[in-house]
Amino acid sequence: MKKMFLALICIAAINIAATPGDKLPESARKYLSKIFPNETVTKVKVDKELSGNTYDAYLSNGAKVEFDKNGVWDEVECKRGLPDVALPERIKGYLTKKHPGVDAIKISRDTRGYEVKLRNGRELKFDLLSNFLRYDD
Repeated sequence: MKKMFLALICIAAINIAATPGDKLPESARKYLSKIFPNETVTKVKVDKELSGNTYDAYLSNGAKVEFDKNGVWDEVECKRGLPDVALPERIKGYLTKKHPGVDAIKISRDTRGYEVKLRNGRELKFDLLSNFLRYDD
């Protein structure tokens, strides 16, 4: 009984000392430090699935980043506007040319390509090579 009690105290101490970002895979932590270098992870939601855990990271600036089981981003959302480094180069170039001054506030990707949502409400679809396909309003 004493050993079990001590084990529970140790586990509780480890959980208290850990930061929310420690729950993320290393690749997710690296991505966040690259895209949002001045922000901290305030909360991590871990979804346990049969194929592996997925993660939702919430940041101090209000951004939310969803990661797959390998720590690779699936979706990045920031109401203040996404940092340029969060967008693939070709998509960033397209948005700069066709939608100057309008911030992208969300990008998501799947096996077919990317979807970008702009502050003005427009949604754009791109293929996996970041070629513009269509508006999806």
